[in-house]
Amino acid sequence: MANYVSLTDVKVYGDFVISETTDDDLLQDLIDRAEDIVEGLTSRQFAVSGITARQFDAVEDIDGLYLYFDEDCAEVTSVLNGDGETLTTEHYVVEPRNETPIYALKRKANSNKYWTYDTDPENAITVSGYWGYSKVPSEDIKHAVIRLVSWIYRQRESSVDLDRPLLTGDGTIVMPTRLPAEILSIISKNKKLRIK
Repeated sequence: MANYVSLTDVKVYGDFVISETTDDDLLQDLIDRAEDIVEGLTSRQFAVSGITARQFDAVEDIDGLYLYFDEDCAEVTSVLNGDGETLTTEHYVVEPRNETPIYALKRKANSNKYWTYDTDPENAITVSGYWGYSKVPSEDIKHAVIRLVSWIYRQRESSVDLDRPLLTGDGTIVMPTRLPAEILSIISKNKKLRIK
């Protein structure tokens, strides 16, 4: 998987000295971790570089004209129906149209092709494509990753363990550190909604 952001992106945002390479390995590790955190909290992958295939049930995943996906799809590249016939865009349209992620294929009403299978419906239909929210991350996702790397990096400078509430000498309770609101807002906006 290619990174959503570069080491230079992080260093520019974090006001690091670009030519200084002392923490480059640490920052690269934090980029990987931040991307994992964003993907984990949103249940989405925001950059897909290769085509892969997914199989679908020709009965369970069909509802009338629709073949519903179990994951986000950034682009459909081919569809092999359950009878071994390749379907083209003459036979289907993607849903939604003109935006991602794609969540279904809709058989065109005037098509003489149907979602079908020969022997068993399980895994009968194969859809190949870029399985993820997008092929390239949006600017807000890039910003969330950069901001998160910078935030995590700065946390290491704190000598206080803030993973639980603390009681100060004057009786004030200090609550654990949360992710910055800006990051939480971007994550919330891009979070995958589970229907089932």
